[in-house]
Amino acid sequence: MLIFSSSCARQNPLSRGDSEHAQIKERYVQYLVGTSETFSGKFGDEAAVGFIEQVRSSIERALAFDYSRDVDKTFLCFEDEPGYQVQSDVYSAILQRYVLPLAYGYCVNAPGSPYYRNPEVLACYVRCLDYLHARGIRDGMTFHNNASRMKMEGAPQPENGAGNIARMELRMGALCQSVLLMKPFIRNTETYTRARALVRHLEMLGRSSGHVRYYRPYGPPEPFSNLVQSDAIQIYSDVPLVSAMLEEEPMRRKEMLRDAQRVFTDSLKTIPGWADTIKPDFVGYHHRGIYGSAYTGGFIPQAAFGVYLLAGTDYAVEAESIANLKQLMLTYRLYCQKYAMPFGIRGRMPVTTGNLSRLVFPGVLIYASALGLDDDEMKAVYERLWDPDEVTIGFLFNGGRGKPFRGMYALNMLEQLESETIEPEPTPNGFWYKPYGGLAIHRRDNWMAAVKGYSKYIWDYENGNPDENIYGQYFSHGSLTIFSQGDPVNDIDSGYNLNKGWDWYRMPGTTAVHFPLRPQGPLTHRRFSPATFLGGVSIDGQDGLFGMVLNQETFGDGTQIDLKARKSVFFVDDFILMLGSGISGGDGTNAVETTLFQSFLPQGTDFEFNASDLTDPAGNRYYVPDANELRLFNGAQRSYRHNGRDETVGDYAVAWFDHGVSPKDAGYEVGIGVRGAPRAAYEVVRKDSSLHQVRFPEKSLTGYAFFQPTTTDDALIKSVSDHCLVMAKQAQDELSVSLANPDLGFLPRDAEIPTFRFLTEALNQYLPSQPRPVELTLSGRWRLKLPSDSAEVTSRGEADTTLRFDCMHGMEIRVQLVRE
Repeated sequence: MLIFSSSCARQNPLSRGDSEHAQIKERYVQYLVGTSETFSGKFGDEAAVGFIEQVRSSIERALAFDYSRDVDKTFLCFEDEPGYQVQSDVYSAILQRYVLPLAYGYCVNAPGSPYYRNPEVLACYVRCLDYLHARGIRDGMTFHNNASRMKMEGAPQPENGAGNIARMELRMGALCQSVLLMKPFIRNTETYTRARALVRHLEMLGRSSGHVRYYRPYGPPEPFSNLVQSDAIQIYSDVPLVSAMLEEEPMRRKEMLRDAQRVFTDSLKTIPGWADTIKPDFVGYHHRGIYGSAYTGGFIPQAAFGVYLLAGTDYAVEAESIANLKQLMLTYRLYCQKYAMPFGIRGRMPVTTGNLSRLVFPGVLIYASALGLDDDEMKAVYERLWDPDEVTIGFLFNGGRGKPFRGMYALNMLEQLESETIEPEPTPNGFWYKPYGGLAIHRRDNWMAAVKGYSKYIWDYENGNPDENIYGQYFSHGSLTIFSQGDPVNDIDSGYNLNKGWDWYRMPGTTAVHFPLRPQGPLTHRRFSPATFLGGVSIDGQDGLFGMVLNQETFGDGTQIDLKARKSVFFVDDFILMLGSGISGGDGTNAVETTLFQSFLPQGTDFEFNASDLTDPAGNRYYVPDANELRLFNGAQRSYRHNGRDETVGDYAVAWFDHGVSPKDAGYEVGIGVRGAPRAAYEVVRKDSSLHQVRFPEKSLTGYAFFQPTTTDDALIKSVSDHCLVMAKQAQDELSVSLANPDLGFLPRDAEIPTFRFLTEALNQYLPSQPRPVELTLSGRWRLKLPSDSAEVTSRGEADTTLRFDCMHGMEIRVQLVRE
């Protein structure tokens, strides 16, 4: 565990601050370069070989670089100017691939390394810094992408011979960390003096968005006044904290450490509205939406590193914030099976799925190891996730944001955990709904199913210029991913191969217009729906219900489609039931379809299927009561990679419902037995525009998706006052009820559909969830078995009982009742 000398308590405040600064600095440097024990454990030889391989190429290139090349020409090109690419290739290579490997090579005593304390390496590092300074990467430099941004009000201008380098504002951590490591060897030189001035100039980055307005603060309100978003927290440890480690003026470095305490504390609070970073349901946000891949994946280890650095000192991050980051990691591992995550939460990187093993894992180590925070629950998580053949020690050599290293001391933490006898946590089993992600997760027996939707508050998908996620328009149209095959279970073995002939407009589970695929660029993205109905509920955390109202007026290219549907998915043990009603719209030319599955067939696979015994190649069985609209395809598909231009081909088995080109009131019903499970006993009681109601008699369980205030003929629930999702389970004279109003309530009910621009203006991104109460009337006289802070009986007549549920955040409220 982290231990600090008790002698600090006997010192005056300034001396104690000096001592703690020295300890934090020592810890920082140690985390980067490791200790004499780093390469002596189980993975030491492998790590030493990997380390030398990692630095060799970079150091050889750095040694071979011509440092007289254009030394008199300041970097000043913008992206849209001639010569930009030539300049960018030079400075991005030096800043991201030369300086930090040189510093690591010189400072890390890896067995067999020819670079440790090598004078030639030290001299080359100095040449790098001098060259960068000569070409304008110095105190006063800027990061504008084009001339118009430089002309924005308040935008800083390059000063004192400084230059401008585009697209590098988030990738200066490697330079700063290299200066920290090399300070003892160059501190009495002009090179260090200039490098130190540059690092101080870059401090602003850790307090900003990191993009064009990097010179402006993020602008959060109280009580989050020191919050910085995911981009900024990723560089805060690498830039402002490095500057604090280099600071020699006692009062200033004390205030810088106090600033770090405030930044990490506020940035790890649960944040309202659309703003970064941790939401009340513990999903990670960026770009005003759930971001399971790069951004949250990069945010977690950097935030954990900051918590670790300050732990046990007067600058320690507040306990609640430390716990929040842990819950974020637990949630992250919840929607990864084992390392793969559903497509709908991968942001604009649809084929990137392994960030739990590549990025997040060091955060798990920091929390779990006795050399870090020594958390017992995270030890069990580590033990389940760690696999030397799958995770590998490659995470050491993936620092993110232009850094080729995460920190060699993470290997010490891994070795320490390997020395313990730890019982791994069980593979998660149950049902969860994450309202701020529009994501339902159902897990059983080492498989996972997930459904992703969008609404008035949850955007549909994200692409990126010029060529990221070009065809992602349907990722949130109720897409269902079932990860059930592989060792470990993964998306490719489960039939999802997005790089080989994948039809992006037949995402399993979605109801969508099946447009033809063609080469194209980005379409309109991060769009919202008029509908606030997007939610989920579980009676006991094991079985659950997802529901959404699909309401899409136009496709991303502006085509009018007016697509509408009521969609629900019921999860009971290893059985999934998908229902749809009220399907209408379309462009009048291309069919509106609901896709059951699209499964990749590896080359040479002999697969046959038919409507009467429908099983996909992954072994999931489909039960279709009415196959009139069912269509099947088995053969080669031609498509494009997500970049919108590279043609691909692959063999697939596909099944879908064809609702026609202009359906008026179409619907569907299909059951899925995961891994061939039998059809569960169920009864669809009602499936219309107001209500999807399904009874599972063997479990005494009934699920209701009330799409609007409704009165029913049901023997249990007579009416609801607002749209909601309900699950009820009755056992003799006791009744369990779980209810959620899916409306997140950021805006008044009659407010217009928000635009992404609206979310970025002033304090709109921090709009809190407002209460959305629901009154539920039950048949019979009932009383609460235990008092509830969120629900109460408001009336009890001879024949019925009304309860009020004070819903917020789209989260479920569970109560138990006893019949009177």
